Amino acid sequence: MKDYIQKDEWCIIEEGFNPAHNRISESLFSIGNGHQGQRANFEENYSGDTLPGTYLAGVYYPDKTRVGWWKNGYPEYFAKVLNAPNWIGLDLRVEGETLDLAKCKVSNFRRVLNMKEGFLQRNFTARLYNGKALQIESQRLVSMQRREIGALRYAIHVPNFAGALQITAYLDADVKNEDANYDEKFWLSEGEEIQGQEGYLSSRTKKTGFLVRTGMICKIVHNGREIAPEFQTEQREKYIAATARLQVSPNDQIIIYKYAANLTSRDHAEADLAQACRQVLHQASQLGFEALKKNRRRPGPTSGRTATFALRVMWPLSRAFVLIFFNSTKPIPAKTNASTLGPKALRAKNMAAVPTGIPKLTAWPSTFLRLTLRWPATWCAIAMLT
Repeated sequence: MKDYIQKDEWCIIEEGFNPAHNRISESLFSIGNGHQGQRANFEENYSGDTLPGTYLAGVYYPDKTRVGWWKNGYPEYFAKVLNAPNWIGLDLRVEGETLDLAKCKVSNFRRVLNMKEGFLQRNFTARLYNGKALQIESQRLVSMQRREIGALRYAIHVPNFAGALQITAYLDADVKNEDANYDEKFWLSEGEEIQGQEGYLSSRTKKTGFLVRTGMICKIVHNGREIAPEFQTEQREKYIAATARLQVSPNDQIIIYKYAANLTSRDHAEADLAQACRQVLHQASQLGFEALKKNRRRPGPTSGRTATFALRVMWPLSRAFVLIFFNSTKPIPAKTNASTLGPKALRAKNMAAVPTGIPKLTAWPSTFLRLTLRWPATWCAIAMLT
């Protein structure tokens, strides 16, 4: 592992932005709750080296292998965990120039995975080519209590200019798996709808036929007051977007709240999926980000003391243990016998078939290391074997 991560009992910390480390950091700082998970991709547009990844439990595709006929006994297909619709998309344009950390001067960059309170935070200052600067603080989480909900808070401070700021919140199902054997895309559009700052995508997997309903609601607070700008909407196959244009002045603060719901036909009847998604999404919006964040950090009765001791002792031995304890000490109620999300050890790519009666998991891709399993002892055994 690259030795650039700072030591801390409860947090994984990265100071300074090095594009060469970005893919590694996207893995290390990823988040998950057993139903859904996500690599630590940037919310805003990034044209540098990145591996986008959002994953939903049990949603897979039987990808055909490239092995020839001479490999007797080799499986014809691998069950691949699919990159699911991207719900975090949030593009910013300042006086017509897009915020892109690969193309602007970045300073004061800090990324933190807070494992005690269960959220991902990123701070940075970006100076664009046109001379305008933005100070950003983003926080992102997936709910433990309401496992189909994801939420982000994206705060923008305007230090040195007056002008136009354009904000675009979007959902994008036109995604692919980088390791697809034949460069195939695995999603079919089942419909798009958007009205104002609220919108939905319905997407179906090829072959396996899983139906996924993804929804978003976007809210904007300007200098402490929630505003209702006129959103211009865009809709095309596998994509929806809502764009707001604001006039900002020096020392203004804009906070964008984006709430998302990710529901699948594994958990809901297809006929009920649209209504269920709307209900879950509105619940998230009504609760608000801070309430979701507060609920996210409620551990079991002894997990805090156990993890604190374990992290102090085990950090010098292996950082893998730090990742293990983040989710393994969080209680995840087993509502069904269906699979929940987790890794197939720490390095595998494809899905694991786990016999009934032991902790169930569905594998992430090898670069997705956010760990979710029910028994800490099991994770300790896995980590020591890797």
